[in-house]
Amino acid sequence: MASMPALWSQNVVFPPSQVAQPTHQGASTDAALSAQALQLKADLIQLGRDVRKRDSSLISTYSLYRSRCRYHVAAAIKVPADFDESVLSHYGVKVNSRAGNLFTVAIPTRRFVAFVESGVVERVEVSVPAQAR
Repeated sequence: MASMPALWSQNVVFPPSQVAQPTHQGASTDAALSAQALQLKADLIQLGRDVRKRDSSLISTYSLYRSRCRYHVAAAIKVPADFDESVLSHYGVKVNSRAGNLFTVAIPTRRFVAFVESGVVERVEVSVPAQAR
């Protein structure tokens, strides 16, 4: 079994230089995005529409999956201690699991850019395809 990414370890620490503090004012927080999340954001902006079945390269690159006729990205997010979980439903984000202030979530691709630009989370890590050994 492949080793789990550092995000999943019990001692999760994001260096302050790599984490933007949430603004809660809708400002872009690109510093709070992993490289993969930042690239997904750019690709979705360039696409200019919701992901469709024919966008197979995008789907395979980011391990997007389809649920209820919409594509979603699996991600892990870190939120502030005083975070109001109801904010997630505003963006259509489905919570899969929670451990303290870490969540695993499913974010609809059509709302991904708005969600990451909202400034409500401290860190976003999107899933990546598993590599066969």
